[in-house]
Amino acid sequence: MQLISSDEPQIFRRSNKRTVIRTFRVNKIAAAILAVSALVLTGAIGFALYTGKFMTIGAGRLYCAQFSIHESLAEAQKNAESLKAAGGAGYIVNDGGFRVVGGIYKSREEAQSVVDKQAGGAVLYELHIAKVTRPVIDDKTVAAAVKTGFSLHIRLFDGLYPVMNDLDKGRQSESVLMAAITAAKSDIEVERQKLNGYYEETGRAEIAALCGFFDRASVSLTAAETGTTRTLSSRLKYALAEIAALRARLSEAVAKL
Repeated sequence: MQLISSDEPQIFRRSNKRTVIRTFRVNKIAAAILAVSALVLTGAIGFALYTGKFMTIGAGRLYCAQFSIHESLAEAQKNAESLKAAGGAGYIVNDGGFRVVGGIYKSREEAQSVVDKQAGGAVLYELHIAKVTRPVIDDKTVAAAVKTGFSLHIRLFDGLYPVMNDLDKGRQSESVLMAAITAAKSDIEVERQKLNGYYEETGRAEIAALCGFFDRASVSLTAAETGTTRTLSSRLKYALAEIAALRARLSEAVAKL
């Protein structure tokens, strides 16, 4: 799979159409694998309820600070580049209009606080995560590992956002944030290796999809870690927005199975 460049605006849809991504095309095999992931998260990222033979992944929401909306992609890209230069994520959401957002947050309160601090034009935007149902994983050890693996994405938000915010406020050094990103990538690799072993034992497509999702998350964080344009904080905001977008798209795909 082609690496994702965090130096260009990313675009994702909130519809049933395929994702529009300027920097890469997901091939059909990879898309099929990703489509069957059973995402077990808590809080704003989603939650799981076990009933009978099925596992229901509850609907959830993520929140953005939207800075502008445009009819043309070219105008949105221009505004996104300006936002990234100012330290924002500069992500583009296409749901009938091209919306430029500054970041993705787990709670409405976090996003609203960002909106309230802007001089003008920013509004709160909600990214909906659809509810899906998948067959339950009977092996409790494997099921627990899958739950732990999917909760890693919550830890990405919880572990990286505070350090990034401290850096933005001058209370932390860039080297500390870099170390936090490296640690997050290490966690991803540890979980991925464990889950890969379970996949080899069980052949469960959900576990294979989770491994693929971890790979994509690691690629996004690597782009933030090794990029040379903009600030480290801006690149990380973009990476976390990218991971959130992939999370939403996976839920949409699973819901259509």
